[in-house]
Amino acid sequence: MAEIEKTLVHVSGPCRYPEERRAAGEIAEALEKGGFQVYLPSRDGIDSCFPVVAGDRGVGEWAIPGAVRARFALEMFQVLERCDCLVFNMNGRVPDEGGLFEAAGAFCAGKPLVIYKRDHRSVFYGKDNSMITGLTADFSTVGDTGGIFSELAGLIRDAGPASGGYVAPPHVRRVVRQGERVWRLMSDARYLEAGDVERIRLLSAEIVEP
Repeated sequence: MAEIEKTLVHVSGPCRYPEERRAAGEIAEALEKGGFQVYLPSRDGIDSCFPVVAGDRGVGEWAIPGAVRARFALEMFQVLERCDCLVFNMNGRVPDEGGLFEAAGAFCAGKPLVIYKRDHRSVFYGKDNSMITGLTADFSTVGDTGGIFSELAGLIRDAGPASGGYVAPPHVRRVVRQGERVWRLMSDARYLEAGDVERIRLLSAEIVEP
């Protein structure tokens, strides 16, 4: 149980619409009740700032590319370095593109990974795409939130103590370090006390290479 309490899980998948955010929250809640720590992008990341980008002229076109890069860098930092494992919510007409990218990143970094899917839609005669399910150890998915906890706990137990970790190539390390700076900024009083528009400005400034 002690190893579970020290484990940080990235919950990845669709989170644009209310029902998608609700589903992600249910996954996070099930994991947290079991003792896991959870990073949920829609709750813990910078997603909450983005509705203002399109609707507030005070942000300015210059801020949008920087804010988008900041979000990408933050998620790469979380997936490749900060989080210990990942749960990918595959439900939907098609798998969420961003979540799938993050799941592939976790796979390449050797992180334990669980795919959650209770949607029976499939393009391969009832079978899921093996290029997605192959990200798991046994080409499998889990069909209920309770099963996510037990599957992930088993993977962590079987994996044993962590090794030296993932060694990223230089261009990926640069992105991860940018994401780490963004994560530190998010705990800074300047960011915490700012409104959404000012947060976008701060994020855009942070992502610029020194």
